[in-house]
Amino acid sequence: MFLLDVRYDLKSRTITKWIKDGTRCTPVRHTFYPRIYVSGTHEFSRLIASLPGVISTCQDEKITHLASAPEMVISATVEPGSIYEIASMLEAKGCSLYNIDLDPVRQYFLEYGLFPAAKLQRDDVLDDTQYALDYEIPDLKIMELSGTPARDKGIATMDDPIGRIKFGEIIEGKDEAEMIETLSGEIARSDPDIILTDHGDSVIFPYLYHRAALHDIDLALEKEKDIVHEKNGKSYFSYGRILYKPGGYLLAGRLHLDSSSFVYREGGLMGLLDLSRI
Repeated sequence: MFLLDVRYDLKSRTITKWIKDGTRCTPVRHTFYPRIYVSGTHEFSRLIASLPGVISTCQDEKITHLASAPEMVISATVEPGSIYEIASMLEAKGCSLYNIDLDPVRQYFLEYGLFPAAKLQRDDVLDDTQYALDYEIPDLKIMELSGTPARDKGIATMDDPIGRIKFGEIIEGKDEAEMIETLSGEIARSDPDIILTDHGDSVIFPYLYHRAALHDIDLALEKEKDIVHEKNGKSYFSYGRILYKPGGYLLAGRLHLDSSSFVYREGGLMGLLDLSRI
């Protein structure tokens, strides 16, 4: 079995691991609270433990600077929504803080020594080495997905109805709502591990979700209903140009890979798996 994906729900404080075992990919859930680390004496931990949002504290030994020896710090288990408020109060008292900006999923990986696409003996027992050069990869089922507006000329917009959907087979010339329902049904039936698109983040997914919403259809591209589909896009400056990177669509229980992204374009699926492991 392999670790396909990990998600974190801030409201329920729940980690969901999607485990690929043969042809099946199933969720394993448990409660997880992030930790922050604070420099200070053992006596100071009583003050930290009394702060709102702090669940528990203990002493731990950590390396706080490169090439330095381990030192004792205070480990505080905290409510995920209270991290920055707690950090502000402790910074005001002159404390040095660590791991404040690590998201809960990254902290979970580090705490349990896991990494994406890792081979597992059980859902919580690693059977892999992160920096192995020769490693086993999961057998991943891939679906290529595209959606094309029904427009012969001019620039297509979100207001143009769907003319064709391709997901291995092609459906076209039908009622738009029927095509969307057919797509949802085929994804549920074939149960792919990866949905591969070309400009899916910037064009295909926003378009398909928008057209489905107009028909009051819940387009089910993920294995189970997720809280947030899309991450916000961002602009950045590179080599004298301002570039825009669209937000990524994250699917619960499946991976969405956009073939127009730099990493996938340069390294393909194998390069992306290799990079994600390290």
